[in-house]
Amino acid sequence: MPLTKISAAEIVGFRGMTEQGFGLCLGRPLPECDVKIIPIGDGPLNAFSAKDLLPQGEVGELVAQGPMVAESYFELPQATALSMLLGPDGRPWRRMGDVGWRDAQGHIWFCGRKSQRVTTGSATLHTIPCESIFNNHPLVRRSALVGIGDPGSQRPVVVVEPLSKLRRGAWENLEKELRTLAKA
Repeated sequence: MPLTKISAAEIVGFRGMTEQGFGLCLGRPLPECDVKIIPIGDGPLNAFSAKDLLPQGEVGELVAQGPMVAESYFELPQATALSMLLGPDGRPWRRMGDVGWRDAQGHIWFCGRKSQRVTTGSATLHTIPCESIFNNHPLVRRSALVGIGDPGSQRPVVVVEPLSKLRRGAWENLEKELRTLAKA
């Protein structure tokens, strides 16, 4: 559903930030929509208040309110209970299942699906920022961040699909280059 708008020029202008791991800029919320960012949670949440809103630049869970945001799932009460909550204004808001952040100009940056985040003992990693760094390499078709183990103590692994079949030596060189990109 459309919640934000962005021009082609903005997309091109933000490409470098996406390639550096900032996420994917979705633009600013439409005038009739409101998007807020709250702490990431996996269980039901009945409401959020103004004190729950995350500051600019901090990654959290996206919640939205507007005329195109459905207030329930058809005949799926458990899914509705997990996705709907009341906002500070008393109106129903939807947990989008996405994570992201807001920049100083009000743009919403998408960092991936909440369910696909990788949580280690010391950090939370999100798919879009991590994968964008690897996908920027000219020999990489696509990559996927996955977590091995239980949430909270996962080991992050990036699976890489090259553009074409690589010889053994070329694969080793690509791996070294990708590790360098990851450290940067």
